[in-house]
Amino acid sequence: MRIFQFESISLLSHRDKKARKVSFHPHRNLIQGENHTGKSSLVKHLFVTLGAKPLGTLEQWDPQTVSAVRFKVDGESFTVIHHSGARSLHDSSGNLLKATDSPAAWAETFAALVGFKLMLTSRKTGQGVLADPSCFFLPFYIDQDGSWREKWDTFPATMQYVAPVRSILEYFSGIKPAEYYELKSEQSAISKEADARVSEMKLLERARGRLSQTLPVGTVKLSEAGFEDEIRRLTLEANELNGLQETLRAKYVREGEVVASINHQIQTAFASLREYAGDQKYLANIANANEIVCPTCGAEHEQSFLHYLGYAEDARILEELTRTLQRDLVTARRQLESTNGELRTLRGNYARINGILEQKRGDLRFQEVVESQGAQAAHRAFDAEREQIAGELADWNAKLAEIEARLGALTDKKRAKRIVAAFREAYQLARKSLNVPDPSGNPNLVSRPNRSGSGGPRLLLAYYAALWKVCHGEQLGMSIPVVIDSPNQQDQDDLNLHVVLGFIAESLPVSMQLIVCVTKHSDAQLDKTTVFDKKYSMLLPECYDEVESDVEPLYRQMNAALLSIPIDEAKGDKPEADSDD
Repeated sequence: MRIFQFESISLLSHRDKKARKVSFHPHRNLIQGENHTGKSSLVKHLFVTLGAKPLGTLEQWDPQTVSAVRFKVDGESFTVIHHSGARSLHDSSGNLLKATDSPAAWAETFAALVGFKLMLTSRKTGQGVLADPSCFFLPFYIDQDGSWREKWDTFPATMQYVAPVRSILEYFSGIKPAEYYELKSEQSAISKEADARVSEMKLLERARGRLSQTLPVGTVKLSEAGFEDEIRRLTLEANELNGLQETLRAKYVREGEVVASINHQIQTAFASLREYAGDQKYLANIANANEIVCPTCGAEHEQSFLHYLGYAEDARILEELTRTLQRDLVTARRQLESTNGELRTLRGNYARINGILEQKRGDLRFQEVVESQGAQAAHRAFDAEREQIAGELADWNAKLAEIEARLGALTDKKRAKRIVAAFREAYQLARKSLNVPDPSGNPNLVSRPNRSGSGGPRLLLAYYAALWKVCHGEQLGMSIPVVIDSPNQQDQDDLNLHVVLGFIAESLPVSMQLIVCVTKHSDAQLDKTTVFDKKYSMLLPECYDEVESDVEPLYRQMNAALLSIPIDEAKGDKPEADSDD
């Protein structure tokens, strides 16, 4: 069992040239004095010096007072010097072990010295941090300013942690081992990381949803290069069709000209044949076929028969030519129609390709392709990010599952039940000894009573006594001094004060050091009684030289060490509030 005991406290005011030193018995100590005689100032400085500032202020007190607390841990003596937030740790020979003005650095030093391994979750960062000295002393100090009420207000600094009281009580009572809280702290940090990934995933999905509404990735499947290739191929095909169309058009024009020419020749031939038919009719009606006089010009033609035959031959040739022209016309028209058919087919293909091109250029404009590529790239990026987050989340969840399993292994329900039963039994015995009625329900370690009237402090004392009983058990292996200030603060009558002091003196574990402050004289038999009999004069001028010679060398060591420490050592560490001393 690791035993912590106060040996003495020294207070030194350079301003007032006053000082006081009070030594403590290893077991039961009584500090007696009326209000404003300095009892509370003395015991508050025990904790302030060790890094645990209690609730309340000190009146008419030199704030620059130097305090020195000497204590033992497992029989080895140490001294802590405190002045304006700076602290130094010295061994029994006065050698400097540590000097710091960083509360966090001091918390680590103190925890290592006393073997305090409780990890709590910082309310500010959500990370697991080592509990400071205020958590170490919380269950063992009943302060007149904060502890006699219904809440755990003794040390305001404990509120920097998330739900610290249950963890503190379960740690000291041994319901859960120190490793459990280390894992809980790690679990809290990992849960925060996992929650951050879940939030990140939700944000990612919402962003992806908005992107899908703005740039639907499903409507465009072409890659930019593929789009260009297709446009290029269609354009080439259209250009080829354009060339073919020009050729066919030229051919169609030529063939049309041929048809027109043949038509014209046929019409000319028909005209000539109609003229020939008229001439033949004229010749058939003249009397003398050997002399033919032209009815138009009046010319006379001899040997008219020969002329008639030649004229008939011309008509025949003209008729044959006309028939030939008609056949040629049919052929030319067929060719023209064929060419026209080719042109129609070509125009259809051209329209189809041009339509595709127009569609590509319209529905899938290059800018849209670029935007589509951006959307696709964004979706790919979203996919990659989601995969990464999902992977990280899976890793965090796997770690949480592992920690949960280890926490389960460290949670011994039978042991917890046994400790709670011991607490209830001790609580019941304490209530009986202090003559207070039972509270309602089945109390547990965090069932801090809240009862008004004179019975309230006795019930609260019974609760604390039960806590000390189980905290002093075999599970934790640690004995921490109990400091009570003051059990008769709230209208305790003389009879009950005697009962309370008798209970305290007789009921606490023998190895547990007790320091109790009272405002009235008591016949309770404790191991040592210190009397403060002067109001506002706890520090005495006659004690200054002795205390100064004892404290000053250590104080100067601390100052010298702090002056040699680079300023950056405490960077990022929250400065400790000025103490009231």
